[in-house]
Amino acid sequence: MKVYEKKSFPRTARDFKTMYEKGNLSFDNAVQRSFVWKNTSKDNRMSMLIDSMLRGFPVPPMYCNCIFEDVKNKMYDFLDGKQRTTTIIKFLNNEFSLAGIPIFEEEDGEEIDLNGKTYSELPEEYQDRVKTYNFVVYYYENMEQDDAEDMFRRLNNGKSLTAIELSRSKAASRHDIFEMGKHEIFNIALSEKALVGRANEDIIVKVWVTLFSEKKSLEKRYTNPIMENTKISGDEIVEIIGIFDSFVKLYGMLVEDKEKKVIRKILNKTNLISLSSILQKAIKNEDDIKNVKDWMVHFYNTGTKNMSINIEYNEISRGRIAVTEKAVIARRDILLKDYEKYLKRI
Repeated sequence: MKVYEKKSFPRTARDFKTMYEKGNLSFDNAVQRSFVWKNTSKDNRMSMLIDSMLRGFPVPPMYCNCIFEDVKNKMYDFLDGKQRTTTIIKFLNNEFSLAGIPIFEEEDGEEIDLNGKTYSELPEEYQDRVKTYNFVVYYYENMEQDDAEDMFRRLNNGKSLTAIELSRSKAASRHDIFEMGKHEIFNIALSEKALVGRANEDIIVKVWVTLFSEKKSLEKRYTNPIMENTKISGDEIVEIIGIFDSFVKLYGMLVEDKEKKVIRKILNKTNLISLSSILQKAIKNEDDIKNVKDWMVHFYNTGTKNMSINIEYNEISRGRIAVTEKAVIARRDILLKDYEKYLKRI
């Protein structure tokens, strides 16, 4: 590990907004958590940050990796401070109103309640307090990725990473997994909470295991080491993205056909992963995507609460057994057999 010089500069809230709009701020490193702060009655951390700024209370410093080749074009990649910086930018853009903050008492005794107000609705004096609030930003120039991630883990020593975040931070293909995680299929299949928890990246790893790994177990004791040590090849990335593209097309066709029950079933995490084998085969054989859609309706539209028309498939798609290698292989074989049988009949 190298030795780095810690530098710092003051930045106002308005500076953060300007830097973000110019593309000079980034939170896309492999270890940075998603934006998770809320602005509700139970969790009003976003409002309380703005309240602290309005009252002149201290806000902890932020830490960045300053990445550049040309000194005139620097990118500040935040290793710590995403929640605060994002909240500030959102507030300056009038994306939320203050909630649950104490009433302000002015020197003349006047009480001012700012709850329910966005930035532009604040009195001018209060707007100035927000936009000119000074933050301390510590940064390191062109820190190597592994060192930056190690620093992140040290900064978060008091709050451990989740299992997915820890594995993700060590993954050999962390950047490729992160980029594939932006695919449209995940906005369709996953809730906001699931996306915050990196369920999209977990699915990507398990799709890779299902399609390309010699061992097919989806148990974490196997997938975590695989995620850490395996470099996903360029051809494999293209193949996985092609599968996700097909999922989106199939979803659109099923929406048109008003197959709500089938949609709900194929977007189930276990089914989505298992169906990657079918789409891999269909793409390779250049099968008509309409036939794939019709087969999905045939297999999953049971008219009952059962997952599919196959009793064994239903039994091995639930509970702890679903992630075992035996179940993963069995589901794949059941799907492929039924799909091939269906195509022969049409």
